[in-house]
Amino acid sequence: MKHIRYALAVLNRFITVFAVVPAVAVVVFFALAFQFSFHEMTRGFYSYLEQVVRVQEAAPPAPPGFLTVRECQDKFQASTRSSSSPKAVCEKYEWRQVRIEDMARGTSQTLSLLYWIVVLVGSVIHIGLVAAFVNVVVA
Repeated sequence: MKHIRYALAVLNRFITVFAVVPAVAVVVFFALAFQFSFHEMTRGFYSYLEQVVRVQEAAPPAPPGFLTVRECQDKFQASTRSSSSPKAVCEKYEWRQVRIEDMARGTSQTLSLLYWIVVLVGSVIHIGLVAAFVNVVVA
């Protein structure tokens, strides 16, 4: 019983020191750097990407506020059990100009969703560890 309590305490400290504290530090850094907004962060990233693409001239020129992206134009059919696996490489690409605001909005929504999933899963794991520790101590 004493060994289980000790192991749970060590596991709790390990997760706190090596997972929770660094994650909170990274989130606080990004929150302060980008005015507490995933949208600002992604807009800044795509604006920087726009400048890099303009310098390297890898893509057709896009007007200011837009980014030229390459999309796969292959028609992918739903695979059936008898068919072979789908191709992993695209054969036909097309350049498309996308507004940076639209890209930033979509990316920020995805980041927000992933952030909340990580927070909820981490909270459930931490609550489970604390409950297990309390049950061992009380029992």
